[in-house]
Amino acid sequence: MELQIFDYDPKFDTQLIDHFYKSVFHNRDEFEYTRPNSWFQRYSSYESPIIKIAKYRNSIVGTLGILPCKAVINEKILEGGYFVDNCVSPDSSEAYDTIMSELFKSIEKEMRFKNFEFLAGWDYLKNFELHNDLYVNLGFSFRRGVNWFVGGLEYKRKKPKKWRGNNKIYWGSAFFILKFYNFFKALSTPKKIKGVSIKFADKIDLKKIIRFLNENHPAQEFHSFYSPEILEQLWDLIGLRSLIAEKDNKILGVATFTISTWAGLMYGKPFDKEYEEFRTITLDEFIISKEWINTNLPIVMIRSLLDLDMRYQIASGSSGFVSAIIDRGTEWMQQSFKSAGFLEARADFGVFLAKPLNNFSFNDECPWSIPARAIIAPYPDWTKE
Repeated sequence: MELQIFDYDPKFDTQLIDHFYKSVFHNRDEFEYTRPNSWFQRYSSYESPIIKIAKYRNSIVGTLGILPCKAVINEKILEGGYFVDNCVSPDSSEAYDTIMSELFKSIEKEMRFKNFEFLAGWDYLKNFELHNDLYVNLGFSFRRGVNWFVGGLEYKRKKPKKWRGNNKIYWGSAFFILKFYNFFKALSTPKKIKGVSIKFADKIDLKKIIRFLNENHPAQEFHSFYSPEILEQLWDLIGLRSLIAEKDNKILGVATFTISTWAGLMYGKPFDKEYEEFRTITLDEFIISKEWINTNLPIVMIRSLLDLDMRYQIASGSSGFVSAIIDRGTEWMQQSFKSAGFLEARADFGVFLAKPLNNFSFNDECPWSIPARAIIAPYPDWTKE
């Protein structure tokens, strides 16, 4: 298979969004994220992203992109990138390993030239197991059990205007049951703690948020590093926002989040003539100080996210739907979400993958953290509406 590897060019954008949707929604009944503006939109917030396109006989058959970032790995601050858009056209699925191998090799060559020190990302567990040899041969370490948890499902939102797909009865029944399940969970979980305030952060709070994120992250082996420049860019360009838990002017917890758009079989797929999008509050970082992880504070902060629009008079359009990606090794976090009524999305079990580009190794026995914005594309325009 004689592949041609290209760098991104705006002239490819329409073809790329079509390739993306037909790849990620192929044979999937569950929800997938959608891109509100263009294929390149998710890269536009980052300086010098790396984007590679594989073509075969003038058709796009694969893509792979890198979002540059800084991370703390084994207590050192390193520069690297999160891989995204690891998509192969359904028509070329038999050549998946060949296509992705060539894309990764091309990506890594450029990353090494730029002195990047690591490459990391996320993939569905099913895809990882199907293409295990690919990742092993490329030299990736991995952590299983990195799964999506979802809460507030249809808690306040009406059903789709038009049910689609072959499982209408299943999804209709599931949404009906989940609506009442979440209603009763909301009644039985605490919404506040005496003396603790849950504040919607302003931009002037970013400096103290940065300090707390870097000093208290539970995934000490591998997690994002934050600086004023990084967090201000995320605030301005992707619409990252935050809730802060405080007592006596001391931060006890931080939950950063974006808004993302999704679709699915029952809502229609983006390459169909008619489909609906719905928005979710997507948790990006969720960090509680060690003294408070075994209290009700994590649950109270989660409930604040579920009630975000009403509690803080915000128009996110999320309808109380919240999603989070969790390394199950962080037990307090997993238990907190379950206590708040979140369900582990069985179709969205996943794996974190990471590879050093110089002489160091990853500890894969301790929890890692890759923020959700490095997996799904945020919807930044919600802050302007």
